[in-house]
Amino acid sequence: MRAVSRLTAGPTGSLRLASLSTALLFSPPAWANPIVNGSFENPVVPVAGYTNFQGGSTAISAWQVVGVDAAVVGGAFTQSGITFQAKQGAQWVDLAGVTSNSTTSGLTQDIATIAGRLYALSFYVGSTDDGRFLPYDGRSEHRRRGV
Repeated sequence: MRAVSRLTAGPTGSLRLASLSTALLFSPPAWANPIVNGSFENPVVPVAGYTNFQGGSTAISAWQVVGVDAAVVGGAFTQSGITFQAKQGAQWVDLAGVTSNSTTSGLTQDIATIAGRLYALSFYVGSTDDGRFLPYDGRSEHRRRGV
């Protein structure tokens, strides 16, 4: 039986700029990643720039912006001498957006799950502090059974 679970990613605390690549890992026989556009490659944005999307927007393929805003950022984007590189692919997402830097902003996507099957979410996120980019390879294994 398939059901839909909601995947929501949003910044907390002082998180300002985030690189997020998502993947769900689960046991055989289901090998396909149910997250669509997990490395935020669509829509394509300027290589050294970004495109900001307001709350409610569905212009980031398979995602909906929640809160105030979120931005898809090109992999060569540099600010204050820091280049923020995507963990996977050529683009990443700033969950807090570029106009508001709101801690209530983020992205959401509904995904199909199978009841009782165990899913693990891994992600890559980072923040800026005193002119440095501090990445966190989020293999924190958020495990949850499908509903």
